[in-house]
Order: sequence, then structure tokens, then C-alpha cells
Amino acid sequence: MAKKRANRLTAQELAERRPTEQTASKLRTCVIKKYVAAKQLQPHHEYAADEIRLVWQALQRGLGIAARSYEPSIGGKGFRDPLERMTSRERGFWREHYVPWSKWAGRTQVGATTMLDVVLSVVADNVGVALCDARLGFKRRGRCMKALRQGLGQYAEFAGMAGR
Repeated sequence: MAKKRANRLTAQELAERRPTEQTASKLRTCVIKKYVAAKQLQPHHEYAADEIRLVWQALQRGLGIAARSYEPSIGGKGFRDPLERMTSRERGFWREHYVPWSKWAGRTQVGATTMLDVVLSVVADNVGVALCDARLGFKRRGRCMKALRQGLGQYAEFAGMAGR
């Protein structure tokens, strides 16, 4: 009688299974911290990236899919403005730093995309600059790193943290 194969994967099957890009991104350590450690970015770039990530995560809070009751309700919970979900500190960063910077970054072209797309790809999605170059279709290596330095430097100026 043949032995029934247990629900175990062989080493080859495990090696063939790869996580999705989103899962791999979550499992990676922060690329900004790697670039600061490698002296490719300065500490004020890291502070700017941390603040951008904080605001971005606050804006995304509560946007996930949730179960919903279709029973009629009076005064039920409806959509809340993302600003209502933010702490006062996050709201201050959003209003005083992120909004003016994002307007500038959204207008600043980097090839066929914007500075905002480049910075958010690296900071919010935790994508390395080599993958960012490939994802955004840049033929020259290093274009994302150059744009990232410029974008984070500009955010640091908007936030008054340049030269820290």
C-alpha cells in the first residue's frame, strides 16, 4: 500500500513559492534606514521619510474592507473624514508639512512620473531604489535615489528640519 503523502511541501516546492511583492515589502527592513546606514541619505532625509510615512499611514487608516450590516440604523457609523482619525500631532504634520510638500512634489516631474510617486514608492511602499527605477521605467540606474534625495530634502525644508 502506498504511503499517503502528508500535507507537507518539499524543499523544492518551498523554494518555488515566492511571496507577493506587497508581502515581501512588509517583510523587508526599512530601506530608508539601510540608505542612511550606508551614508546614501542624511539623517534629515530619514526624519522627513519617517514623518511622510506617519502621515501616509494615518491617511490610510480605516480604508480597509470591513464587514457591514445592511440593517437600517439611526445615527450609525458612517464614513469618517481621514482627518478625524488622526491625532493632533499627525494633523499638524499633515497640514503644515505634508500638504504643501505634496503639492510641490505632485507638480515636479521625474521622467514620466512625479516626485510624489517616486518618494511614496520608496517611503510608503518600502521599495528599494533599484526596484523603483525598474517599476517606474527609468532606463538609467540611480534616478530614483537622486529624486528621493531631492524630494526628502525638500520635505525637510518645508518642515524646518534641513540641516539637522
